[in-house]
Amino acid sequence: MKPSTRINGSKIGRHGPSTDPTFAYSLHLAWVIWLRMEDSFSSVVTATNNNLTRLSRTVATTASALSSTYGELSAPSYQQAMQDLSGPLFRKRLFSFQARTSPSEIVKSSLTTDATRFRLTTSLPDNLLVSLPAPQTAYSLYQGFVATQSADSGDPNQDLESCAIRKELATYEIQELDARIAELNKLRRVVFDKVADLEKEERRIERRLGDSKMIENGSPDPEDLKDLPRQIPKTRRKSMPKRAVPTLQKFYAAGDTITKFDTGSDSVVMLDFDTPFGTLVAATGPRLQVWDLGSSDRLLTLEGHDAAVQCLQVEGPLVVSGANDAMVKLWDISEGAELQTLHGHLDAVTTLHFDDNTLVTGSNDKTIRQWDIDSGRCIQTLDVLWTRPSEGWASAGTVGALQNFDAALATGTADGIVRLWDLRSGRVQRTLAGHMGPVTCLQFDGVNLVSGSLDNSVRVWDLRAGSVIDVLNYSSGITSLHFDATRIVCATGQPIIQVYDRHTKAQWTCGPGDTEADAAPVVAVRQQKGYLVGGQTSGDVGVWAC
Repeated sequence: MKPSTRINGSKIGRHGPSTDPTFAYSLHLAWVIWLRMEDSFSSVVTATNNNLTRLSRTVATTASALSSTYGELSAPSYQQAMQDLSGPLFRKRLFSFQARTSPSEIVKSSLTTDATRFRLTTSLPDNLLVSLPAPQTAYSLYQGFVATQSADSGDPNQDLESCAIRKELATYEIQELDARIAELNKLRRVVFDKVADLEKEERRIERRLGDSKMIENGSPDPEDLKDLPRQIPKTRRKSMPKRAVPTLQKFYAAGDTITKFDTGSDSVVMLDFDTPFGTLVAATGPRLQVWDLGSSDRLLTLEGHDAAVQCLQVEGPLVVSGANDAMVKLWDISEGAELQTLHGHLDAVTTLHFDDNTLVTGSNDKTIRQWDIDSGRCIQTLDVLWTRPSEGWASAGTVGALQNFDAALATGTADGIVRLWDLRSGRVQRTLAGHMGPVTCLQFDGVNLVSGSLDNSVRVWDLRAGSVIDVLNYSSGITSLHFDATRIVCATGQPIIQVYDRHTKAQWTCGPGDTEADAAPVVAVRQQKGYLVGGQTSGDVGVWAC
């Protein structure tokens, strides 16, 4: 007899109901599959429960071991947990997980279900969607697509709408760029302040290093220097190489004010400094004030002249000054002492320059003197008796400016002539005529000479050809100038400083007059590597980036 089964009151044989064998077979197959799935699910649940139990036991045992004493690490449960962790199956799973180098591979691993993987890889979380800025005007994707088409549609209305959409999109891009620039500027300010602090620390360390070297060398007291022979060692003229190179001035915008301080005097007629953020020496009447440009602190005051100082030069720790008392003095600012006084001129010393061991001075006594710094002797006197001030400038100094290099000497005098001398023969080799007023300042390099005059002009000369290659005209007379390969800066007795770019031929201004309505005139300027210092008739000293 065939086996039979009764389901829901119906009798079914081996091949199902006697009326439909196919239905009976399908039902039987479904029953078998369900039983197998039930067995498989039960085994998966059992394995998962076992794994969870083992994991909880491992975690609990590890935590207990970490919080217990060393002697309890030999517990059987801990040994079993360590054995499970060191098993090959655990290592295989761990290495398989570590081998997934990208987040997408980790997401696609067996750690997540298909639904979770789909949600993680195809959707954005709500917290990111909330942070998106809400557009002022909403455009559809189709509108954006149409707006980006380059060809005209022929319909003016549609073209106008397309232009409006593109303009709105471009405006939004500009707003995004502005926001990014603002954030970058904030970050730049933070890094800028960090560089400034580091350079201040560098200067403090260098000062400590210099003080320690003075102590090691047993430097004498400034009062004791008066009893020493008036001979300047060559080592004093050589400035110690700086280990820290100032770079902060490069990160200011052109024309920005770096610092400003009041010397407490009526006027600063002349100044000079060694390096950016270094040491400044300013002539304030008969005294020389020494300042730290980095901290704007006055370091010391040098007194010794009987009349106002008219000219000075800084070369490392050595300072040379000339005054209306017809004296030239040499100072060591590292020790705050006067080293030597040179006598010989009969009238005010109006200009000076020294190079290596040679010092040249010009005076209103119509002489130019060459000195040996070591011995303090005048080794040559050049007469300029023929010079006469141009008409209208009777108060101008006889020798307004000079500079020497090796055996070459350039002088600018009250008659408006620039003369090139050979110190070996004491003769004029060439004259550069062109100024209509007294020459008040000049400077030369290996190619060009730049001169300034009270005729309101600055002239750039070609030394090889002896001709003018550029003329800069201003509204008032030139009182001071300084140049390098990049720019020429000059003071014109106005509250602003004139800057001329030698490469682009562009002219612009900076100084106190750009920000202060009642600023005092600037009469003395010096610049180095984009670091510009100016002295005013009010006694103020300003520093700007150029």
